[in-house]
Amino acid sequence: MDDCSLDPAPAPDIVVRHAAADEVEALVALDARCFPSSDSVAQQAYTGEIEAGVIDGLMLVVTVGADLVGLCHYSPKAPERWFVENIAVDECWRGQGVGRTLLETALVEIEAACPGAAVGCTIAPSNAASRALFARHGFAATGFVEDYYGPGKDRLLFERPGSGAPGAAP
Repeated sequence: MDDCSLDPAPAPDIVVRHAAADEVEALVALDARCFPSSDSVAQQAYTGEIEAGVIDGLMLVVTVGADLVGLCHYSPKAPERWFVENIAVDECWRGQGVGRTLLETALVEIEAACPGAAVGCTIAPSNAASRALFARHGFAATGFVEDYYGPGKDRLLFERPGSGAPGAAP
């Protein structure tokens, strides 16, 4: 959905599900729209990253009708440690609960796969909406990495402690 003049209201039927292999091209295109190479801070998925997420069954998508409007890729990094690699929401659908739905679904799936796992992510310091979304879901900034993705592409490290970690909720 490229025409933001179309009004997504009222209460669209948002469907969250795992991505299908035949959606890889559309997912790569969505990622490119959400993180354009012309943006000095944005970082598109690496070549093969989206495909790997789909193959591994760790790529969620949100559709509204026939439109693919959001994606979330998450993956295990170590025993009891997972990482939200990417959440991308079409500009027309930002602020409509798509990112929240994707993150909440990913966290439920991570908990089912590895109860009590810690979950991390990186966020551009300028991305206030993502910082707020992750904070509302128990994540806190734990560090800063200058030039994480290359010159000028700094990232904040965010972490949601696992149930066995210091500071975790009982």
